[in-house]
Amino acid sequence: AASGEQRVPEFQPEALFSESSPRRVIGKLRQDDAKLISFGPEGSSRTITGFELTVSGLKAELVHRVSVRVRCSTPGLDEPDWQRMRMESNNPLRWSEPRHSPPVLTPRAPPPLLVPESLTIPENRFGRFTQSPCLLLRSPMFKKTHPDDFDRAHPVVLDIKPAGTTDEEYRQVPLENSVYCELEPYGPCRLIHDVPLLHVEVRARNETMNDVSAAGLPTFTVPPLLLEAARGPTAELVLRDDGGVFVQVTWTARCVPKQRPSLAQVSLRRHSVESPTVDMQAFETSLGSVLAELPVAAAADSRGFEAAAEEEAARAAEAEGLLPR
Repeated sequence: AASGEQRVPEFQPEALFSESSPRRVIGKLRQDDAKLISFGPEGSSRTITGFELTVSGLKAELVHRVSVRVRCSTPGLDEPDWQRMRMESNNPLRWSEPRHSPPVLTPRAPPPLLVPESLTIPENRFGRFTQSPCLLLRSPMFKKTHPDDFDRAHPVVLDIKPAGTTDEEYRQVPLENSVYCELEPYGPCRLIHDVPLLHVEVRARNETMNDVSAAGLPTFTVPPLLLEAARGPTAELVLRDDGGVFVQVTWTARCVPKQRPSLAQVSLRRHSVESPTVDMQAFETSLGSVLAELPVAAAADSRGFEAAAEEEAARAAEAEGLLPR
């Protein structure tokens, strides 16, 4: 390379392959399987007698190559097992040395099926199933073909595996552990109950496994458990140095390993004089956020503050008390 020019390193795709590379047997062809096929680029192809084989199940964004071995066949001699990866070098009908195809990079392809999305189980729903680890999923593919179809009869199959493991760990979810439902505004959903795992990934596929979705996000099958829920959270009135007054609410939740709470559902109860108690609508908030804050300066500037302060001072004087300043 010329002075000052950056030299591009050479790369040999063949160096990616070794004896330890993963391999699998994709098929066996006999001379009787030979047929006329078109070979060569379009426009200049020629017809030859050869073999044609379709290879499926290749993972995307990986480099592959096909190795071909040949041997003779003689009546009266035992043929070597063609499905064995290790070849017998002493067999009279031993295989030839492999002939490798050029390396091929499989492109990125989007999954043919939609990924099932996990949802938060609504309150006061599925009470008979939430006593065990369960998971609520939504997907347009769960929609029934006909409204009168049986809830469990559906061509979409769900597979589940421990989060972070390989695809070989997927196990089919039994139909008796799946419940169909339609929730507003999510549409068709399925609840998987009695899940034997706490941290899972779920995918969808058809019955013949020709079309498979990508894995969904890792999801926990049990929510954080609020301890001493009957007593409720503790509340403490806090006064900051800048004059801000707010209520600090504290509660304790138990989490499984790797589980970290990110949202909290809070419901307020309003108490007022000569009015019934009102339970406000529950809402979600991130942990550590300030729901509402009342600065003391704003209260001091409000209408009627001086009159209320004088009234309180007179009441304290009668009780021989002292107001803090």
